[in-house]
Parts: sequence; structure tokens; C-alpha cells
Amino acid sequence: MTNWEEIIHRGFESKELDYKAPTIWNESDKKACCEIVKDILALANTNGGWLVIGVSELGTGFSYDGVTEEQAESFDTSRVNRFVQVYADPPINSHAHKIPLAGKLYVVIQVPPFPVTPHVCQKEYPGVLSACALYVRTDNNESAPLKDSADFQALIERAVRNRSEQLLASVRTVLKHGLQPPEPADEDQYQKQIVGAEKRGQELNPHKTKAYAYRETAFYPARFQKDRFDLHALKKMAYNACVDFRGWPFIFISNQCPKLTYVIGDGYESFLADPNPFNQGDTLHFWQLRQSGMLYVKEILYEDTLASVGKTGFMVNFDAVATNAGEAVHCLVKLYEGQLGDDEDVVMRFKLTGIKDRQLGSLTPGRDLLGLYACRIPEVTYVAQRPFGEWKAGLIDHALATCRQVLVHFNWETPNVAECRKIIEKMLSRRM
Repeated sequence: MTNWEEIIHRGFESKELDYKAPTIWNESDKKACCEIVKDILALANTNGGWLVIGVSELGTGFSYDGVTEEQAESFDTSRVNRFVQVYADPPINSHAHKIPLAGKLYVVIQVPPFPVTPHVCQKEYPGVLSACALYVRTDNNESAPLKDSADFQALIERAVRNRSEQLLASVRTVLKHGLQPPEPADEDQYQKQIVGAEKRGQELNPHKTKAYAYRETAFYPARFQKDRFDLHALKKMAYNACVDFRGWPFIFISNQCPKLTYVIGDGYESFLADPNPFNQGDTLHFWQLRQSGMLYVKEILYEDTLASVGKTGFMVNFDAVATNAGEAVHCLVKLYEGQLGDDEDVVMRFKLTGIKDRQLGSLTPGRDLLGLYACRIPEVTYVAQRPFGEWKAGLIDHALATCRQVLVHFNWETPNVAECRKIIEKMLSRRM
């Protein structure tokens, strides 16, 4: 358990600890934010550590001023990491803690050490950050670019030690448990579950003979473990991931509708079709959550639900691409929150099917896409695998990567991801 009092009141800076005077995190003040980025880069490239916000340096020592509630709230972990990732390669998954102590409030940014590859500053900010520089904590307890051979040697030794520790852990596992017969590949076992869920969803689909387009999404931890979660944990995870931004959640589960969600052999399944609760035409909402942690979701595109009652033509809605991608990544984060470690890889597969010759449009009045964009293939799939901590830290950026992959398959070479960002941010703040 972290001793926050010892860290905050240590009274001196070190290679693992840096103090910052009270400040607010505001991306419009890039210079101030980049000063913090420099410290995060340096801590990550040394031994990891803590950046304490709310302690001022005086000529005679340090003043424990604390921060205001507004200043503390501005240091949102995802918000800070999104900014840091613009400058850090590979990304750094720091965590901002709000710590009340002795009647005052502090922000402590916990920075992990680099696991294998040191973090390079990939973008310049004049007077603060230099592109292609490696920042470290110096012997004077400052954050500065690596300059001399001694610092470079220390950095190389840390990288080698980190890699060696990973290798030794693998060797110890073999020595303890012996060489085991090879198991089927993790991906193969998940694909078997996904194919089974796809077949089940198609069996239940009352609209299978109609030319509808569907969104099919799957999440799963990269390492396959058949009984990773028990049924109690699965139900808790489903409730946690059932978040309504636009009138209907990405996955639906409710105590008021117990017949819609039920136990299957090794997990839960939910199915909703006719009658549509909003009386807007054909609908299908199906999901399956297995004890391995695999979630599969299938849903008719909302555009087609409207088209089925003549409210619009068959198309793919630009706005829905953005909101669906944002909801998908948000659902992934909420589903595994508190269940997986930040260093555990999670895979997301986002797929649109039945979209050949569909044109991209918008159901938002006044939104002009300034071009005719159409998909010439029957389906588009985007697959990404990242540590869970990265999914959490860069939720919007990962949703935008999904949008970009989908939109370029509508022959839009430079899709308007800036507009996608506005749509996602508006949705997540429930202003739709």
C-alpha cells in the first residue's frame, strides 16, 4: 500500500520524486503542460516515481501549499495521458491521484518506469522539449536531456536489466512447472468462441433474410483463460459496462427485464428483437459474455432501423460511426475496470457488415461531408491490441483510430477525424 504521506512530506527531491507548485492542468497553456511532460518523461526513463503537485520550493525548503478542488479535478488521468502521448514514444501510462493530507489536497502523478524501451520525446516545444531527445533525472535531481556517457550507460543498463528480469521470470516459470505441452493459440480459442457467438446471433436474428447492415464488436483479454471470471463477476462486469449515452446503451442489461439476459453454459447471453421499444422499425440487440472475458455484441445499424419504416434511406451515418466507436472503447474500459491490470493486453475487433455500395451520409441537419464517399466491399474490420492501461488513458484517441480505419474504407482518403472527436466528446459529456 502506497504511503502517500511519506511521499508528499519527504521534504527533498530525488531521482524518483519531483515537486511542483500549485497549478491547473490546461492544454491551452502548452508551455506549462510541456514542463510537466518533461518531468514525466524523465521519471519514466530513470526509475519511475512521483510528481507531486502542490508543493512550492522556497529558499529555505518547501512549502506544502496543496491545490484547490478545481486544480485537482483538472488533472484527470486520461486527459493528462492524452497530452503526454503526443510527445512520448512509446506512450507512458501515468496515473493522477488526488490525495487529501493534513487538511490540504495534493495531486500525485505516479509514473511507471519504462518496461523495455526508453521513452523518446517525439515532438518539440520551443524552450521546453526537444524532438528526438531522451529525458532523464540527473544527479542534481533535475529533468534534462541525456547528455553524457555516464547517463547513457545507466539508461542502457536499465533497459538490459528490465529485459533480463522478464527473461528470468520466464525461466523460473519453466523450472517450477516444467515444459508443458503446447496449448492451442490464445487467438484461436477466442476465435472459436466468437464464431460460436456469431452463429448464435444469426440463429436468433428474425431479420436474417433482410439486407440490413450490422455492427459486430468483440473484446477479449489477449491471454486465453477459459474460466477467468465466474458468473457473479461477469454479471457485475456487464452492469458496469451498461452505460447509456444516447437513449440505449452499447450493451443492455436490467433487473427490470430479467428475461432478456440469461445464463448460458459458460457465461451470459442477452437478446432483444421485435417489438422495438421505441416503435421505430426492425431491431436486433444481441450480446454474449463468456467466462474467458470475451464479449461479442451484434446490432442492426440504427440507420437501417429507421430505413425499415421509411424514415431514411439505406446508408451509413457518419455521426453513428463516431458514436459507436466511442461507445465501444468506453464499454471495453468499463467492462474490464477493476478486473484486469493495466499491463494486460486487451483486443478489440470492430466490424461493420453488409455495407457494400452503402454511401456515407449524415442524419444531423446542416452537416455536409463535402464529398460522395461509398464503400465497395461487404465488410470493414478494425482490430487493435493494447495494454488495458492504454485503452483507459487514450479512450478518445483509440476511438478516433477506429473511426479513421472505417472511414477510409468508404474511399475517404483524409477523413474528418476532428469532427469525429467533437461528436465523441459531446456524447461522452452527455450533450447529445
